[in-house]
Amino acid sequence: MHLLKLHCLAAIACVIAANSATPCLAQSAQQWWARSPQFRTRYYHVKTDLKQADARHLAEHMDITFQAYAKLFSGLKARSPRSLDLYLFANQRDYNAVLHERFRANGAGSWGMAITRSEETSLVAWQGEFSRSEMESVLQHEGFHQFARYLFPKLPSWANEGLAEVFQRGVEVDGQIVLGEVSPRDLMMLKKATDERQFRPFAQFFTMDQRVWNQHVQFGQADTNYLQAWCLVHFFLYADGAKYQPAFLEFLVGLNRELPWKDAFVRAFGTPQFKAMEEIWLDYVGQLQPSDYRETIRRLEFLAAGMQQLYEQEVYPFTVSELKSELVRSNFQHDSDLFGKPREMLADDESLYRAAAGKSRAEQVVFRLVDGKGRTVKRPKDEKALTKLHRRLAKQPLRIVTDGLKPSELVVQWKRAGKKTFQPLLTTE
Repeated sequence: MHLLKLHCLAAIACVIAANSATPCLAQSAQQWWARSPQFRTRYYHVKTDLKQADARHLAEHMDITFQAYAKLFSGLKARSPRSLDLYLFANQRDYNAVLHERFRANGAGSWGMAITRSEETSLVAWQGEFSRSEMESVLQHEGFHQFARYLFPKLPSWANEGLAEVFQRGVEVDGQIVLGEVSPRDLMMLKKATDERQFRPFAQFFTMDQRVWNQHVQFGQADTNYLQAWCLVHFFLYADGAKYQPAFLEFLVGLNRELPWKDAFVRAFGTPQFKAMEEIWLDYVGQLQPSDYRETIRRLEFLAAGMQQLYEQEVYPFTVSELKSELVRSNFQHDSDLFGKPREMLADDESLYRAAAGKSRAEQVVFRLVDGKGRTVKRPKDEKALTKLHRRLAKQPLRIVTDGLKPSELVVQWKRAGKKTFQPLLTTE
């Protein structure tokens, strides 16, 4: 279950009162079920009372997310569900009513859930005042739990929640989910938890069963568990150039083949040396630097918008430094609303011309302008050669790329949108 960060006593009291009014809940559930249309996507059967455009967007986003699940776990044997059910609610009241009446589940304090009933697992969430980006994140998390229940007979709590948290942080880029982001907020929480010795010893954390995990959730004591699980799985997938990823995926293969988790762990990693592994992980946490995809994408959007304007004026910069000079000279500004957070971006903001990374990586993670083959283009000194190059650039603008961003590089490519105009397309390398 993905819990709301704020536990409002008044809201919980309302839910308890509502649950005692079973006839009222039953009526609400029946009314929601009767009025809510349904449709199918490539992977999901969707029933919702959201506005059609919002529902379609979220459903299509989950199709993309499903492909990310399938890509990471390709080759594993999965039980085939009759359908993957996705229920999206406009408000919390109907969400709680349907969960209570149709699923015999208690949705109190939750925003979304993956509910198993008989042989089927349904994905449910409610919108309320949450942004589209926030909805996507919770569906990415809970959607993994739904997907995992058809792959793994029994997934240890730390791996189940850690993988869900990795997917929750995934960013959609060009129709695919890019994993591995480490946001500054996550890094701040990791440092705080490490300094205050909040993380559980590995010998205890690896063996924590779902019952104990759920108890921590119920008493509002699970935030550190989720943080540790996310960072542990992130370590297994991406640390030291993905050094441990093959063993971790082999561990998941063992679980998929119904091995007890300890046997699968020994098969993949060898006899557990939890203390030694914990020390390596803590060293990794201490050296971890942010790879803030969302902020980097926002900065790439700013640079692409600036390049668009310059190209319309037949100004063709060859380097990020030249691009910056031209944008500052023209007092360029760009209003971004990416990720549900409006922001005014001004050309004289120095931070916009480099990727979002930690101080020790700032010089290693940069933006570059390159041609279609990834090469930098030097400004010709000969006027005739410069004119010829301008003609070529007018037909195909230089790409904007990150250099040194781990675990995935980001690229702005261009698609022709008119005789002299181009549309930026963000992709990965």
